[in-house]
Amino acid sequence: MGALHGSIAQHCVGTLHRAGKRGSPTTDPIPNPAPAQPQVRIIPTETGNARVPVRLTCHIWGFYPPEVTVIWLHNGDIVEPDDYNPISAIPNGDWTYQMQVSVLVAPVAGDTYTCSVQHVSLQEPLLEDWSEWRGMLHKPRWCLCCVLGTRERLTHS
Repeated sequence: MGALHGSIAQHCVGTLHRAGKRGSPTTDPIPNPAPAQPQVRIIPTETGNARVPVRLTCHIWGFYPPEVTVIWLHNGDIVEPDDYNPISAIPNGDWTYQMQVSVLVAPVAGDTYTCSVQHVSLQEPLLEDWSEWRGMLHKPRWCLCCVLGTRERLTHS
């Protein structure tokens, strides 16, 4: 058993020595990837609370570097930070990041909520809108349409 451990140790030391001559991950700088533009999607969910029945979650993913600013707008006006809970960016493991920012809302017909994302890779903020009619939050209602036809009776003289 001692000879086997010695052989493995000698192989590992030799490999490390050769790697040290070429440069090792601890001494070589890690290249930074190019900035990646974020993607955005708003997902509505029902809360069960009559006062604020909808949670809108803005999912932002695929961006690098991790610094990103997310602002919620309601009909074009900024929603104050106390009304929503921003979360820090989470690494995806491929040099990109993701985050979610949610806001509780009581939408009224005609309201539009916008998730505005600002990132170094973008020349202008990326905007994703949600309206209750567009968000399809409510379950679909079935519509039964009937077409009534009439028959004309033709009489020949």
